[in-house]
Amino acid sequence: MGNLHYLKSGEPLETLWHGLIWFDSAWENINLNLGRAGQTSDQNFYVVATARNQQEAYRVQARMSEQFGDGFAPRNNIE
Repeated sequence: MGNLHYLKSGEPLETLWHGLIWFDSAWENINLNLGRAGQTSDQNFYVVATARNQQEAYRVQARMSEQFGDGFAPRNNIE
């Protein structure tokens, strides 16, 4: 897991986006949890980088949820 933090260029520095990147040791399953500064977490969106469609994305998230447990960010979005 890693942390993503995007800042506005120029002064003063301001956070525009923040998020988490989840990946397995082989980088075969990658999931991004992104949010805009000032929004609540229920407004975040998720990118499953290794999926080609929605069904595959749900399968990737389910595998990652099993691997990472309760701390996995998009856990409540898995259908």
